[in-house]
Amino acid sequence: MYVTECAPDKNRGFACTALIILNGMVRMVMLPIASPSFLGKSDTWFVFPLAALISGFLNLFLTSRLPESPKWLVCQNRMEEAKKSVEYYHGEDCFANGVLLNFIREKNLTEESHISLREIWENDTLREGLKVLFSYLFFMLFDSANVQAVYSVLLHQSAGYTVQEVRNIELLECSMYFIQALNINLIMTMTFSFIGESTPLMKSRAGTLTMKRNSILNTSRSRTSTYDQKYILNKNIY
Repeated sequence: MYVTECAPDKNRGFACTALIILNGMVRMVMLPIASPSFLGKSDTWFVFPLAALISGFLNLFLTSRLPESPKWLVCQNRMEEAKKSVEYYHGEDCFANGVLLNFIREKNLTEESHISLREIWENDTLREGLKVLFSYLFFMLFDSANVQAVYSVLLHQSAGYTVQEVRNIELLECSMYFIQALNINLIMTMTFSFIGESTPLMKSRAGTLTMKRNSILNTSRSRTSTYDQKYILNKNIY
C-alpha cells in the first residue's frame, strides 16, 4: 500500500506488478525450502521465524530511511517536506506543484483530521470511496484463498497426500501463478499504461484501494499551473 501510494500515477501499475511478481518469486523459493525433505523438520523449524524476524528488522531499517508519504505530509500541512518527498518518489524533473495540488484537493474534501460516518455518507465522493472499501473488504472476507492458505496441508492430507506431496503441489501452483503474473499482469500493465489506463486486474490486487481512490477523486492531471493553482499552493504553503 505504501509503495503504490507514493508511486507516481504513470508507474503505479508497474509498482503493483513488481510486488506481485516478487511475491511469487519468494513463494517459489520458500516452498521447497519449507518442505520436510529440507528445513521443514521438527529440529530446524526455528529457522523460519528467525528469518522472518531478521527480514522484518531489515525492512524496518530500510523503510525508516525513506521520506514520509507526500499525501500524509500534505495532510499535516508540511508542504515543503511534501514537495521534497514528491521529488524523491516521482523524480526531480516532475511537476511537483501539480502533484501537490492534487493532494491538496483530496485533503480539502474534509475540513478536519477525523470525520464521522454520517459526514462520509453525505459526501458523494467519500460515499463512493466507502462503497469501494466495503466491497473490497467483503470480497476478502469471503475469499476462499484465505481458508486454503491456512488449511491447505490439512485438506490435502485428508485426501491422502503426504506433507511433501502437498508442498510439491503448492510449488506447482505457485509456478503457474508466477507464469500468469509475468504473461498477463505485466503485459496488461504495459498495454494499459501505454494507453493511459490502469490494468483492471491490478485494481483487484495490491494497491486496489489507492488506485480506486485516485480514480474516484477524479483529480486533474494538468501539467499547467494556472493562477488559481498557484493561489491554492501559496495559501497552503504560507
